[in-house]
Amino acid sequence: MSRVMLFDGLEECISLCEKLSSLDVIIDVYGEYESIKETYPNKNNIHIHITELDADIIRLEYERLEPDVVVDGAHIADVSVHEIIKETVPNKKYIRLREEREKLDVAYCDNMSDVVAMVNRTRSNIYFTTGDMGLEGISAVVDSRKRVYIDLPKGNVFLRRAAASGISVSRINDIFDYTEEELIGIIKDNGIKYIVVREDESRARIKMMYSAAKKTNIIMIVLRPEEDCFTVDEVITKIKSIDTVKQVYIIGTGAGNPKNMTVEACEAIEKCEVVIGSEELIKLLGIKDKEFHFAQKTEDIKEFINSHFYSRLAVVTQGDVCLLNGIAEFTREMKGYNVIVVQGVSSIAYLAARLGIDWINCVTVDSTKDNVLKAVAENRGVFVFTDGNTNTVLKMLNDNGFENVAVCIAERLSLSDEKITTGYVYELADGKYDALTVMYFENPKYGKASSILKEDSIITGNMHILNRNIRAVVMRDMDLRANEVVYDIGAGCGAMAVEMALISNRSRIYAMDKSELAVDLIERNCSLYTVNNVRAILGDAMEITGSLPKPDAVLIEGYDGNVIDLVKCIGRLNEIRLVVVTRGFDNAYKLMELMHKNYFENIEIKQISVNEGENYGNGTNMEHKDTCFIIKGTGEITG
Repeated sequence: MSRVMLFDGLEECISLCEKLSSLDVIIDVYGEYESIKETYPNKNNIHIHITELDADIIRLEYERLEPDVVVDGAHIADVSVHEIIKETVPNKKYIRLREEREKLDVAYCDNMSDVVAMVNRTRSNIYFTTGDMGLEGISAVVDSRKRVYIDLPKGNVFLRRAAASGISVSRINDIFDYTEEELIGIIKDNGIKYIVVREDESRARIKMMYSAAKKTNIIMIVLRPEEDCFTVDEVITKIKSIDTVKQVYIIGTGAGNPKNMTVEACEAIEKCEVVIGSEELIKLLGIKDKEFHFAQKTEDIKEFINSHFYSRLAVVTQGDVCLLNGIAEFTREMKGYNVIVVQGVSSIAYLAARLGIDWINCVTVDSTKDNVLKAVAENRGVFVFTDGNTNTVLKMLNDNGFENVAVCIAERLSLSDEKITTGYVYELADGKYDALTVMYFENPKYGKASSILKEDSIITGNMHILNRNIRAVVMRDMDLRANEVVYDIGAGCGAMAVEMALISNRSRIYAMDKSELAVDLIERNCSLYTVNNVRAILGDAMEITGSLPKPDAVLIEGYDGNVIDLVKCIGRLNEIRLVVVTRGFDNAYKLMELMHKNYFENIEIKQISVNEGENYGNGTNMEHKDTCFIIKGTGEITG
């Protein structure tokens, strides 16, 4: 059953109500006078509300009813009421009712520009009627200070606009309720040849002006309203079409406890005819006097909605609506329905409140879809939805260098058996946890120690390997993203390739080296870390990169050829994020010169100790036998 909110004023409102009363529609009529109770049909589905029509009341009543459509039938003279309704009601729900008029033998114009074009053909005086929103357009009339007269009652808000438009105050007539004889006198005294009137003036006023224009043999122009208005029958047609649209509320119950549902969520459930959701959740909510349908799978819910004739349905779901539970995708698929999402108290906000932490700069990831290693390495605070795999996440972090990161494990949040455990990853990795678990990790060394491999866990085979301090700097500078093509040139045993594969597990990483031993070690280390997005390639990068996909990011870490020529080859007409590790100051200087010449962005050079933990800072040109240079930048080789 649809709900229509109707604002009274025009005579057509009564006719509209009579026709709507026979449909499956609830009509709420709003007016300011008790007398309207006697004029509207006495039907069960018509409710009359007598109240002042100010902005606060209109907004509150609209939010309370949540109507399917609002019909603006307020009288044309009630300009402020029209404006309030338009500001309150979304365009798709707003319909303005048209007052039926007889067709007059006058000139009709659609806008002020057409009026100006017509009256400027002559040098005759023009008379405009009250309060036109297009007063600025009058200033386009030739010599308007002498030729334009405006009918504005005292105190009218359009007086200032008229003056700003160049209309002389002496040409503004302050008589509003004048008779036909008085208007004829104004026309004759001022030599008026045109009279311009808005179509939405009252019937009696237009009829009087039309008669005066005929008797004085002048031209009358009627300016149509700027916005669309609809007849009673057209409004009926629109409401019938709206009546076929079901309203589906997606209601989040928050962390789980019904006490944490918002007032908006409770009110939405109250409005609906049926509640859909899991049996456990519906029983937990304790809803009474409603029909229920138990369903959890998206397809089952959609099938129920499509096959029943309920007009308002509530789909209740546990957790954070539109965050990680597929509700956003479900909402997009509900075409042809009016879907309204009502969020509950987020489990993230709930847990943050329990811990007393500021979560505004934290990130949230889904352990079944997102890279938890990358998130914990790059962020101080990370919330993780586990979907029952809490131990898997903890073991992965513990085995990859994050054993000393602080963790909070929150089980069955907000419920009576809620349990929150805090400690370090290595302490809690072997525990047993409930399926309804959210975790929070806090890594004070985020971004500073983003290398996640330990040297003693990598098979090196006497091949070169960058120390952990340098790998951490390189990983920050590479700024890896999802679904990229990455080159690791001079990959050695593959430590950096594995590092990048773990952090960006959806990217394709091509690890290249001239040594057969290096290629064998890369493959063995990838197998050791169960990495499957690295391809080890034997050969000189200058010769083999031409047959590979264009890279998004390139790391050159142990290349024994001409690094400058290699960068020119790879970066020609292809924008890349480039990181080069070299011990030679001459190479570093030439590379910086090449990058500046080709207008690379974000260029930086660092001189870092090969010994663990020492960093000589950014931009230094100090050379040391136990240091290396890391140069980074973003751009393409154009010259």
